Amino acid sequence: MKKLLIVIVILVNCISLITQTLVPEGDVSGDWLINGSPYLIDGLTI
Repeated sequence: MKKLLIVIVILVNCISLITQTLVPEGDVSGDWLINGSPYLIDGLTI
């Protein structure tokens, strides 16, 4: 049961990374559309 839970958690994390649009660090231009969301902004510090 514990192994199944670990596999499910890993699978959910992988799927969430695949479905995000990666935005590299630096200047960005272009349109931010709903079909590209969610956006994962690399190197963002606030």
